[in-house]
Amino acid sequence: MKRLLIVFFLFAVVSHAGCSVFAAEKMNPKKVLEYTVGVADQVQNAFPEFAPSHFAMGYVYYRARKYEEAIEAFKKGLEYEPGKASIVQMVAFLYARLPDYENAVDWYQKTLRLDPGAPQANKRLGQALEKLNRMEEARDAFEAELKYNPTDASCHFYLGQRYFDEGRLDEARREAEAASKYNSLLPEPYYLLSKIYRQQGDQDAAKKMLETFREKKKEEEKYMDETVVEKTDQENANASAAAVHFDVASIYYQRNRLNESRFHFLKTLSFDPKSEEARFRLAQVYQDLEQPKKAETLFRELLTMNGEDHRYYLGLGLILASQKDWKNAHQALAKAHELNPDDNAVKRGLAKTFLYSSSKEGPQKAIELLESVVSSEPTAEAYDILSWAYYSHGDADLCLRSIRKAIDLDPNNPVYRQRYEKILSRVRKR
Repeated sequence: MKRLLIVFFLFAVVSHAGCSVFAAEKMNPKKVLEYTVGVADQVQNAFPEFAPSHFAMGYVYYRARKYEEAIEAFKKGLEYEPGKASIVQMVAFLYARLPDYENAVDWYQKTLRLDPGAPQANKRLGQALEKLNRMEEARDAFEAELKYNPTDASCHFYLGQRYFDEGRLDEARREAEAASKYNSLLPEPYYLLSKIYRQQGDQDAAKKMLETFREKKKEEEKYMDETVVEKTDQENANASAAAVHFDVASIYYQRNRLNESRFHFLKTLSFDPKSEEARFRLAQVYQDLEQPKKAETLFRELLTMNGEDHRYYLGLGLILASQKDWKNAHQALAKAHELNPDDNAVKRGLAKTFLYSSSKEGPQKAIELLESVVSSEPTAEAYDILSWAYYSHGDADLCLRSIRKAIDLDPNNPVYRQRYEKILSRVRKR
């Protein structure tokens, strides 16, 4: 009887939440590729000229280590969005994995033409150039990477190697020391320092660096043995299934197909129940579907999983505000503001709760928040809320000025113009 009561209680929790407990699914590792290709194929057929649908297929093949098929899918997507630097870089990365270093170099160079500071692009270009024995070009690439990412330890090491091979020992030493400074766990810089000191005739220093290299290598191997846990085939299969559903859900959301988006985010969570991002995105879908209770449940779950992400307090606060639960909305939004005081969405939401509070200081606090918002993000919505705050504070002139700004930014909005005329009429009657 006790067991039955526990089961009933759990069922009640699920029923109340509507989505808080997700039915766990296991993906058959032998069928994961067929399954994930099928899911991606559906959205590709739905939006054949939408680049992200092809990118989703590319990631399916990438996760399956089908690199040639992945490249083909990514290139198809680039026909519709050729300026997507992150995907161009992904193609370069996949060519390097094949390995096809000539094409990898070509595509890394394409990446850098689109985005000269693309993360890791210059470094990986340098590594590909080394494979082709184009060492001077590789050195230039490593130097370029460090201009954008001066604390990249491995890049300092690669550049140090290039300087060493060119006989530029002092510069090589400088780069090896920088590598060990920015990542003291890396063994390789100490081996390079050993070679440099030996070339410079300092045998004692060379021996010391070689001993340090060996110690660091043992520490690295111990760390790998103790902390790196290989995923099982089942875990990898579930992760692949969750990832494709997440990508497809995001595409449907971009295309305003909310029911399909909801379905695929729910499927994501069935394969990966711990995914915070899928919960967060699903909560946004429920908000757009005007199902605030389900969204609220998800945001409360997210806060139990991670109470330091201001987005979760923001989402909860906005839902509570939409239900006119101003007290609890204020508490949630105040916490979001504490965690991220620069987020304008948080400031706008918190300002509204101040305007609905019974505090005499409420309008002034709202004004302070909203003036900060319009200084960095002068939108019609922000000026509209600010006008409301000024009116609540008793400053009709500033209220009218703010509504006028809102009208200038959104001249086709009839609500702003009606409010302007209404308040102007009141002012004139005084």
